[in-house]
Amino acid sequence: MIACKIKSSQNALAGEGNTYTPEWVYDLNDKLPAHIDKDTSIESVELLNQCRKKLLDSVAKESVSASVIQFYLCNWGFMESVVWTKANKGWRIDKKSKTSKNNSAIAAEENSVKEIKGSVEQEDVNMETEDSTLLVPNKEEEEEEEEKWPIEVVELLQNACKYYWLSCLGFEYSFPKPNKPYMFPEMSRNDLTSLVELLASRQSLYTSYDFILSEILLCLDKDAVFLRVRSLKAIGKISSQVPEILEEGRVRVSVIQRVHDPSPSVRDAAVETIAKYLSKQLDISPELYELVGGRIMDTSVAVRKRLVRLLRELYFKFTDIEVKKDIASKLIMRIGDNEETISQQSLKATQEILFLPFKEIEKDGNDYFGYTYANAPKDRKRRINNLTSIIVGAVAKLDSSLSTQNIALSQIVQKTVDGLDEKSRGWYERIFQWIIDSLFDRMILLDEEDNTAEFINCLATDDWTKASYVLMIYRDVLPQMKYHDRDTIDLLERILMQLLTKCPLDMTSIGASCLCAIVSQISHRYNILIKILGSCVTKLRQVREAIRQGTVSKSIFSGVLKMILLCGLLCQHFEFDKRREEKPAAMSALDLVYKGEIGTLIFDLLHFFTEDVINELGEQGMVLRMTALQGLGYFYSSNPIFMVSESSTTLMDRIFQEGSASLKTQLMRVFQEFMGAEEKRINKRQEDDKKEEEEEKKTDNNKILANTEEYAELGVSGSLMQRYLPKILECALCEFADLRYAAFEVVSSVIHRALAHPVLCMPAVIAAETSPDVILRTKAYYMHKYAHDKYGLMLYGQMNECISTSFQYQKVLFGNKIQGYGKRGGDSKVESVLSLTYSFLKGHKKIKFDFFQALVRPFTFELKLTSPEDVDIAYLKYLAENIMMMDYSTTSEVLAVYDDAA
Repeated sequence: MIACKIKSSQNALAGEGNTYTPEWVYDLNDKLPAHIDKDTSIESVELLNQCRKKLLDSVAKESVSASVIQFYLCNWGFMESVVWTKANKGWRIDKKSKTSKNNSAIAAEENSVKEIKGSVEQEDVNMETEDSTLLVPNKEEEEEEEEKWPIEVVELLQNACKYYWLSCLGFEYSFPKPNKPYMFPEMSRNDLTSLVELLASRQSLYTSYDFILSEILLCLDKDAVFLRVRSLKAIGKISSQVPEILEEGRVRVSVIQRVHDPSPSVRDAAVETIAKYLSKQLDISPELYELVGGRIMDTSVAVRKRLVRLLRELYFKFTDIEVKKDIASKLIMRIGDNEETISQQSLKATQEILFLPFKEIEKDGNDYFGYTYANAPKDRKRRINNLTSIIVGAVAKLDSSLSTQNIALSQIVQKTVDGLDEKSRGWYERIFQWIIDSLFDRMILLDEEDNTAEFINCLATDDWTKASYVLMIYRDVLPQMKYHDRDTIDLLERILMQLLTKCPLDMTSIGASCLCAIVSQISHRYNILIKILGSCVTKLRQVREAIRQGTVSKSIFSGVLKMILLCGLLCQHFEFDKRREEKPAAMSALDLVYKGEIGTLIFDLLHFFTEDVINELGEQGMVLRMTALQGLGYFYSSNPIFMVSESSTTLMDRIFQEGSASLKTQLMRVFQEFMGAEEKRINKRQEDDKKEEEEEKKTDNNKILANTEEYAELGVSGSLMQRYLPKILECALCEFADLRYAAFEVVSSVIHRALAHPVLCMPAVIAAETSPDVILRTKAYYMHKYAHDKYGLMLYGQMNECISTSFQYQKVLFGNKIQGYGKRGGDSKVESVLSLTYSFLKGHKKIKFDFFQALVRPFTFELKLTSPEDVDIAYLKYLAENIMMMDYSTTSEVLAVYDDAA
């Protein structure tokens, strides 16, 4: 606070930092000496005295408390006495050499002083007579110091000291008259405040700013976390008043270094400091933005939360479109944050920066034929196109995983629309219509410039990622709009059909889902999907027959992988059998593909390509099996009964028993996608039930039968997890990172959807909390937090198994080099690897002591009766190191461990 006050005061007096400074203050600040020494002119010292006298007289006129005047007199008197003592060292007092003029002055002063009674009177008399003597050079001091203070300055300081001293005692004494009186303006109270600040700036404390700042910066390199945090907060307070402090090289570099500090609290303080600085800036350097923007994935909740607020604020300060896209992408990415508050803040910020700017377009007050994009003038179209390009570009900058991007965009659209009133929903539908029209306008332009084939080639190469986000917007937004242009929909269908034939595999999913959404909900041209399905089925039948007969050639596999995926995707997003039953005339062409159930046909085809016979094709066979398993995952999402068929369970058993890590990873993704799809079906069913309860209806036997069949499909996830959870937990603690991550996503879904008893999952969760992998450890922490908050102490019924599993996991990671401690905490300090688990338990006395007992119990065995083979020294060492490095907070915890050990 002191350094902040000093720096802001210095800027105010110098007229810097956009502060208003009166001319006379600026003039005095330039003329008054920062400190008085032998080189200071007497005019500067006189000017300083005049400023003090002016303030003193002004304070006296306001009839303020006498203590205020005494404070000024004592403060200034002490300062002058210190300077006078230093100045007087080079002179000695010669009482004999007095001029007649001095004799008469001294006599008059002595007469006035004689009226003062007491010891104080006599002391003052001595001072008066002694100080009235002439000063002559002190020869002894002269030998030590070659240069002396000017005699007139010494005498002026002496007289000033005399005035402050006698005034403090209540005596009248004339103020030393200046040679050049300064003409002060008529002063208001604000002017007096400026004068006070001006005089305070000449005190020794104010001249120590550089020293104070150096001490603050020195603390930034201390080992103690609290010192680094407090130092950053001090710099933050200074920068909030004086932002330009962060433009100083040494300060800027020191703060930037702390952004990457191992301690989350220090990183948070550093980001907060930079945020305060950036909030005061009109122009922000891209380098500084990159620095703070890169912390959006920080493991600290506080840092991520602060970054969300900062990025939302910075978005409107930048004019660079690419930077705007980058900020928007970072906020979109945090919508899926594990911390609910961050997720909500990110969604709100994303809506604010991506959609609310469209309101500015409406402020021109013109309707333009119902706000339609087609009838809008060029300027409005240009503004809509600019905002739309930011949305597309923002999603394009997300993680390269298309499923992640797909989920992110769906979340934005769905969460934005959910819960809106009629008026708000209508506004968003109009905005979505603008976005769609803008995107399509650009696609038509590209098509006119190059032709459709070149356009598809462009989508399939350099720009395919951006094209996929355009298709996501079409898929999620188009079905929610009330009116559609027929020509636009026809053109989009043609482009999508050509796209699916030439796009890379990664784009197949979004292209197929978009086409199915348009056909099933808008155009109803079912023959498009039937034609694509028929082509895929014909080709896959040919390949299957060639494999069975052993007449396989390279050419026969052309396009097979995409057709496998398309079969699964088409069945996932379009219900062929149900539509054929509802609209037999419109679906009559489906009989040319297969007259039986399409679901059974596709399942048999895809299942064939996952069988062991495919392994005989070598490396190409493995790719086929992986792709077929992925295709089955798509198929299972809308056909859950096939997931628990004998063929499927046999396949999954074989993969868990003999499959490679890549196959198991793909199976984990199938489980995850299937559970997500089933949750959507359950939510939809609940919404439908709620609507049915509000309506009066008659129930017939057919309805009951249909509902029974539908409800039977909703329990598949629970059955699967009951059967395969032990295998999934093994995968979650295996040595392959990709498989671990995929399995933990499944475990997270199991816990959040209550598909199995949470106690069964806790050993794997606690083991993962000991991982050196920050990402996995964070996932495990949030899983544990959710389960702990929901189920409480019932989670910890298998404490021994949890600790033992953590040891086995460490053994998988480190082999024989296992340690019960490491740098696992956010502050990167050495601590017990089980400290994260202990943080959940230490608030509950019983379970905390049960945890201590579980750590100590393996040490209690009879040494004489136990063979060496029965004692796992490595496990005991692991437990002992955890016990020693545990972060105990009370003596009772230490005593509990001691008692258990005893």
